[in-house]
Amino acid sequence: MPTSRGISLKELIMDRQASLSRQWVFIESPRRANNWQAVRSQDSKYVAHAKGFKGFYDLEADPYELTNRANHPAYAARVAEAQSALAQLRP
Repeated sequence: MPTSRGISLKELIMDRQASLSRQWVFIESPRRANNWQAVRSQDSKYVAHAKGFKGFYDLEADPYELTNRANHPAYAARVAEAQSALAQLRP
């Protein structure tokens, strides 16, 4: 298994009292077979798989990421914001 680059931000993301220097954090898969990239904020997560799947999760309403809201009209503005953040943070 390849080694990961970067550092774990889990404690910062999970701590509601923590102060992050940015709203979104970039995450990517370490596997080439199931390649995906994502952005995570304190209250949402957006995932884009290389094979086309897109997922948006409202982590306050759905902390276990059971309901994909990427195509839900009520989340359109938040999805667009997350897509923009992903485009800006991609290496």
